[in-house]
Amino acid sequence: MAEPDAKKKLRTSVDVYHRIMWDPELRGTHTWIIGYEDRFVGIMETSVEEFANSEIPWHRVQYFKRDNEIVWDRVARIDKIFG
Repeated sequence: MAEPDAKKKLRTSVDVYHRIMWDPELRGTHTWIIGYEDRFVGIMETSVEEFANSEIPWHRVQYFKRDNEIVWDRVARIDKIFG
């Protein structure tokens, strides 16, 4: 039996990306931004399309924004994509 304070498992940034790319309700008319950690500069933002074509590792993704609202955040453990 799970403890009441046990953390729920957070889906990975790759899972979120694939959901955005394949779910027509999410992909449609929304503007998607990925926030990632640059080793030298700190948190940077880029579009989902630009990120997919970059060589930035997925483990650096910190959050996803949809229309300026954070819908997935690794540190704050927010997941409005999968619930």
